[in-house]
Amino acid sequence: MRSAFLIVFGCASSLWCGLAFAQDAHPFYSQDATVASSYQHFFVPRAQRFVQSAQQLEASIAKLCEMPSSQLQLSTTRQSFSEALQDWTGLSAITLGPLAQRRSVREIDFAPVREQALLQAAALSPAPDVSALRASGSGLKGFSALELLLWREAAKPAVLGSATCRYANSLAAHIASEASAISDGFAALAAQPAQGEAAQAAFAELYNQWLGAVEKLRWAQIGKPLKEAQTRGKPPAFARAMSGQTRDVWVAHASSLQALAERAISIPSKSGKELISLDSYLRGQGQLKLADQLQVQLSLASRAVQVAAPAKASTAARASQQLGQLKSLVQGPLADAVKVSIGFSGSQADVDDCVRRLGFFLVSEYEQPRKQIRRRVCQRSQARTAGWPVHQQTRSGAAR
Repeated sequence: MRSAFLIVFGCASSLWCGLAFAQDAHPFYSQDATVASSYQHFFVPRAQRFVQSAQQLEASIAKLCEMPSSQLQLSTTRQSFSEALQDWTGLSAITLGPLAQRRSVREIDFAPVREQALLQAAALSPAPDVSALRASGSGLKGFSALELLLWREAAKPAVLGSATCRYANSLAAHIASEASAISDGFAALAAQPAQGEAAQAAFAELYNQWLGAVEKLRWAQIGKPLKEAQTRGKPPAFARAMSGQTRDVWVAHASSLQALAERAISIPSKSGKELISLDSYLRGQGQLKLADQLQVQLSLASRAVQVAAPAKASTAARASQQLGQLKSLVQGPLADAVKVSIGFSGSQADVDDCVRRLGFFLVSEYEQPRKQIRRRVCQRSQARTAGWPVHQQTRSGAAR
């Protein structure tokens, strides 16, 4: 047996250090088992927690509407909002399965909120039901709309005893309804895991969406606001600043990245009874050096996010930089090692709709059909919207 090796590096508080493993201790894990374990042990439990916290948020707002002058109940409701938001962030950081199929991020986490239109809608009576909210614009519902009502509008006397509070209750009911649908979707995926070629496609999607989650945190949530602040000479406009949840959202997002990729304390079985992380999959493939590199970069990025403070731009910039180094490893050497093509795999319906709406023609240096060119433009547009890395294409269509 080959000698054991020891990995010692600076770790985030949630990561272990200094454990020794034999180089050949990990069994080979199939892509089928890896994907199935992620549904069963990562997505399903997180979706169930989100259902519970979303229902608690709905109940808390209903109680607030009955006692609008109670600062204690307002504080309790805000805490319920924070808990539901954390559970949602932990679930939706890696967007696949029902999250992508239902466009759940757009449905309940769209930003920016249309403030004036929202306040006008909230003043109307009666408040819309869940089906009406599903048909309404994304800027009038979801966590961002509820955040504005519970923090900014709640500071105004008597507002939450009126139609506005009933509208807030409807927003919470809509979030709870979406949470239940997402949970049902992941339960169905866990009950019927993909096999064969479908499992290979599912593994590629899981890998790409995990990479996309790294980039979303690096750029959309941290890097882009920092860059815009430098350009405008103003403080960064980070998401969730109104409720003071910015850093908590960053940490929840990073924790999900870590959970799907970190090294397990005990070696998972081949049966998938435990979560098979990206680290375990790599070690099962014999990619020990790359797995070690992943753990180092994952640890550094996780630690940088944990200590990042929205009010201190330098710490946020450091977190963005460390996430960028993690992204470079995952989209480069790691992707080559596991033979996964890097590319955007978001909602096909969004891409198809974009292709239909694109009203201009482009000239291709590769002389591809115009419809294919439109599709590529739309895929890249969707990727940028989601915070995905966008890659140049070679003549053969491979990313470079």
